[in-house]
Amino acid sequence: PTETPEMARETIDFACELDPDYTSYFPFHVWPGAPIEKFALENGRNLEWDGNTFTPSYIPDTFESVDQIEALVKEAYRRFYLRPCVFWRTFKGLRYYSGWHRAFEGVQYLLSQ
Repeated sequence: PTETPEMARETIDFACELDPDYTSYFPFHVWPGAPIEKFALENGRNLEWDGNTFTPSYIPDTFESVDQIEALVKEAYRRFYLRPCVFWRTFKGLRYYSGWHRAFEGVQYLLSQ
């Protein structure tokens, strides 16, 4: 809940250095009754949420807007998956239509505004 944009970029750098086969990036969500709820709400605020885990439901005081959070999540995916070594490793391992379809949807997301 107190992560800054700079800290998030350091996490992205670290993920790229580790070079796992895949990664997932999501905005932080405060679940009602979770032990961290009180701390999070002291350092940010909940938003109306549509239930999509990719859509921010919480904005920490360290971020200016929801758009900034969404842009940072997309930046994370782009910086990780559009590296040539990861792009090649991902596509050379695809064997079935479902894998190609999922990869194509991922590329569409990465290239979208």
